[in-house]
Amino acid sequence: MAMSPSSLLTALLGFSALALSSASGSEPSLLADINPLGGDGQVQMLFNINGELVFGANKCDGPYGAANVELRAFHPTSGMRDLTTTMSSSFESQEAYVCEFNSKVYFSAYHPQLGMELAYLDSSEEGFTLVSDLVPGYTDSFPRHLTVFGDAMYFNARRSNKEGPELFKATASDEISLVHEFNSVDYRGGDPKYLTEFRGKLYMQATSDDILVGAELFAFDGTDVTMVADICASVSCSSSPSHLTVFNDTLYMSAFGDWDTGRELWAFDGSSVTLAVDIVPGSGSSDPRGLAVFNGSLFFGATTPATGTELFRLDGKSAVLVAELVTGPDGADLGTMAQLEGELYMSRHTDALGWELYRLSSTGNAIELVMDVCATPLESLPRFFTIHDGDVYFAADDGY
Repeated sequence: MAMSPSSLLTALLGFSALALSSASGSEPSLLADINPLGGDGQVQMLFNINGELVFGANKCDGPYGAANVELRAFHPTSGMRDLTTTMSSSFESQEAYVCEFNSKVYFSAYHPQLGMELAYLDSSEEGFTLVSDLVPGYTDSFPRHLTVFGDAMYFNARRSNKEGPELFKATASDEISLVHEFNSVDYRGGDPKYLTEFRGKLYMQATSDDILVGAELFAFDGTDVTMVADICASVSCSSSPSHLTVFNDTLYMSAFGDWDTGRELWAFDGSSVTLAVDIVPGSGSSDPRGLAVFNGSLFFGATTPATGTELFRLDGKSAVLVAELVTGPDGADLGTMAQLEGELYMSRHTDALGWELYRLSSTGNAIELVMDVCATPLESLPRFFTIHDGDVYFAADDGY
């Protein structure tokens, strides 16, 4: 059944709608530019490594316009350069965890025969060397949340198909060992995330079926792992503390308190966990994310009914809107943030560009696009042809 032009434009979000006159044979004309600026750079995880921003990103320059996700580095004066060359479309930017340890840059790398494993950058043709194949063969160990604590690097990984992700460490000699098993139940795993050092301990979100709690706040003191707080103590409730960040000798996090407060910004002072600010009062959630310290303040992304997801700053017991990238309730999602040479960089998502690299302006009240990593037009993918009033209507992605 033929679609009307209005229903066509409504249904085909993410494409540009074009019309071609069947009588004149003229070039297609643009009806509605739904995706005005091309492909998605997939810039999501930012790390400051050796004076550069390091992240996984898609330049959209693979064969026939396919994705080309590699580990890349950016500096404001020299631009962007490739660090790896062989991971391509099998590598996803949100899996690109990076950490500097023992004079090496470690990251979660994709190997075509060995899957996702721990590696470090080098000068080889591929750009990296695998540390080990923790799960032998094609199966991934998925190393994530790489964090230096003491004289070792800790991370989340799994060592078999039958085990879920647990807490591991790598020594300076690249020896890998299991530190703590949160869950003895097959396929589950504690899935420790957001590893952050605070007052001599390594804090993290983890789940432990063995002690009958959901995803809560745990700490490792170098010997033992213990639960710090059951923030959402209700039955079948997990606070899932995330984006742990130290600011003013306090550990801040995004957490779900209970069904009355939703997910908001919480603080741990070393003895107790308390609600820092209820940005969306009541049962609604502001879902704070991407916490980062910059110029003596704590910045983070948060979502409100009025602004959508935008950049906020903690001011005492309140959250202050810093700048709106997309005006109004739609907002623009925020990934992670990193400071480089006195500027605050961030990954942001808009309908127009997807995930790209931005920064806070020098005035501190605006968000600027640093670069459109994926500026290459993609395939037009013409589809959904229908005839109306002697014209042929179809949907296509023009890449702009």
